[in-house]
Parts: sequence; structure tokens; C-alpha cells
Amino acid sequence: MQTHDFNPGLDNNLFWTVPVHSDAVSVDLDAHRADLQVEDIDIEDYGNFVNSLNDENEHDAIASFHVKWSGHHKTLHVRDAKHGFRGTYSIGKATIAWQATRQGFFYRSDPATTSVTESAFIGRERNGRFF
Repeated sequence: MQTHDFNPGLDNNLFWTVPVHSDAVSVDLDAHRADLQVEDIDIEDYGNFVNSLNDENEHDAIASFHVKWSGHHKTLHVRDAKHGFRGTYSIGKATIAWQATRQGFFYRSDPATTSVTESAFIGRERNGRFF
């Protein structure tokens, strides 16, 4: 049974998306590396996915996380003219460390060094009128 669903909510009409400061992100696509470090971002704990979709029964929460993408073992090129989308991606590895708190609860992931990569992509894409 799911008891927590931490996400930023739909206050900005974007699903699971919030702006972060530009200094939270560093990218070097030529070196196949990227880094995202966010500290103390305001999110909400909805308890379950249905509550998050309905934007109800939320509790204020704070999260911090650090994601690193690195390495390169394959390049993926995608072009979809029908939907106006194209991209070139480096397939490599990623690690993440994550923690969140809300009143009475504290959660922390295992250390980033224990991460197992199932799929990790960084790259350039174009869509819409930029296609």
C-alpha cells in the first residue's frame, strides 16, 4: 500500500515539473556529463498517486536531491517528423541521492554510490517550431 507520494503538485499546470535555479544544473554534452543538485525544494506529499492527480489531501514537504549523469557507451538519434521531434542522446549511467521531510517523517535514499542504472540519457532535442 502506498503511503507517500512526494511531488511538486500541479500549481504551475505542469505535471511533476518545477523551475530550478540555473546554478543547480551543469551540463557538458561533449564530455557526456550532467549534474543536477537541488536543495530544499518545496514539494507536497499527497499520500498516493490518485490524490496527486486530483491535487488534494496534500501535506507540505521539502526535498533535496543530487543526480549525476556520466559515461557514454552508445549514441541514440531520434527523428519523428510526424510529431515534430528530434534528438541526439548519449546513453550512459546515472546516480541519485534523494531525501524528503514532512512533519513527523524523514526519508532518505541509499547513497548515490549504490545506484543501479536501468536507463540514463542526456542530449539535445528540438521540437515544435524549433524542429
